[in-house]
Amino acid sequence: MTDKVVVYYRNVDVSLFSFGAIENVGKNGSKMIYIKGVELIQTPRCKVPFDPFTNSFTLTINEAFYHFLRELENVVIDEAIRKSFVWFGAELGEQMIRGMFKSVITESDKGYMPTIKVPYYEECEFFGSDNEIVEKKTLVKGSYVRLLLSFPKVSIKKRCGITTFHLCMELYQLKFAPLVKHHSGEHSGEHSGEHSGEHSGEHSGEHSGEHSRECIQTFSFLE
Repeated sequence: MTDKVVVYYRNVDVSLFSFGAIENVGKNGSKMIYIKGVELIQTPRCKVPFDPFTNSFTLTINEAFYHFLRELENVVIDEAIRKSFVWFGAELGEQMIRGMFKSVITESDKGYMPTIKVPYYEECEFFGSDNEIVEKKTLVKGSYVRLLLSFPKVSIKKRCGITTFHLCMELYQLKFAPLVKHHSGEHSGEHSGEHSGEHSGEHSGEHSGEHSRECIQTFSFLE
């Protein structure tokens, strides 16, 4: 059981975030800045559209979660503009700083839903829809999942004389989402996630517990 507090992404107020001191994390000048706020953020129900890699996978994200991430990224950019000398060692203009920022969101020019890439480590826990621990190989193309993301950090990297910065959100736990049923009673496949579950969030039982801040089960997901 974790004693960390889980907050559903819709209830996160990014205006209350604050930024810690810069930490050097590599010989190549890489730096990390921790963002202070909630401990764990729960995502809506998302689909894995491609086969996962060994230590990362891709998720499609709905409109509401897309706007949440954009809002969070804008908070990071605004802080970088205010503290450019501290973060980058020089007083830089807004246009240059915005050009240095790399979004976690990948957008399609062919009309597909936006995606994010989620890295994970061996110690990350994966749960089945009945709350049982499952092997990581259970995650395959077409899976529907909810995530708990550890609170984000800002990563600053310098390679070949070019400085970039981006938001980092690490996977803490993953839970497979049960299939959503249509009114007719039939199980939905993709369409339940992309049209009902992903865009409204919340046919899969997320509304009922999204205001709860207590973790009372062996896994940490809000129900």
